[in-house]
Amino acid sequence: MSPRITIQSGIAAGTSHRIDSRVARVGSDPQSDICLPTADIPGHALTLEFRGEDCLVYNRCRDSVYIGTLVVGPDQVVGWPESDILQLGKDIELALDFDGEETSQFAEDGLDNSEFHGPDEIFNGQGESSNDSDRDRVNKSASKTSSSGTRTMIQLLVTGVCIVGCVLLLIRDQSRSTGPETNLEFAEVISNSSANEQVSPELIQRLQYAEAQRVRGRDDAARKAYLSLRNDLISASNETGSRGDRTSDSKTDLDEQILLFIESRLAQ
Repeated sequence: MSPRITIQSGIAAGTSHRIDSRVARVGSDPQSDICLPTADIPGHALTLEFRGEDCLVYNRCRDSVYIGTLVVGPDQVVGWPESDILQLGKDIELALDFDGEETSQFAEDGLDNSEFHGPDEIFNGQGESSNDSDRDRVNKSASKTSSSGTRTMIQLLVTGVCIVGCVLLLIRDQSRSTGPETNLEFAEVISNSSANEQVSPELIQRLQYAEAQRVRGRDDAARKAYLSLRNDLISASNETGSRGDRTSDSKTDLDEQILLFIESRLAQ
């Protein structure tokens, strides 16, 4: 089954990412497989490794992250049960689920427990196996996390955590005006774009890429990305008008909202 990561809250809330490879990186760097354009998290925050329907999480942050009620400290690795929410940074929540058909990449990999590789081997490009102590540490951690007794207890606790989380989200929505204006504007644009089926995922990804460059302090690259996106949107609008194609009022309003947002970024 192919894994999917859905961003349930935070700056990119409403977006989802299907993972077609065995390893995925999560972070604020634009080159990340799952890009979260916020300065609250590092460029490489998490490494996800998939083995069949099991997912291992490597915490690359200096701060702890949370999987359900489990606290994952820096440089720790644990299993991520599909039923649990992963909390990263101040308000980013990620959900994991496995759906759809098995992708060709997963089929070719033929993942099983015997093919597990540690994080150093995955990224050092040298093809060297991790040492036995690291392998034992990872396998023991994953085994403990996936034990039926612990998982049952966590599932019961998650129900209460979700209720508390919903209340906190309602409180946060009511006090949106007190937060950073730029983040709220971007989150609103992404949320509205994700809810409109006529907006392509590519456009949303380009918005996230440009914003990620900005929050990482790469002003020239961010400006270039926003200019390119604005020009493409204007060209697409002109082509639609010249052909006499009809677009929905909601799509037209959303295009105008995106363009206004881009103009505000370019004016900064």
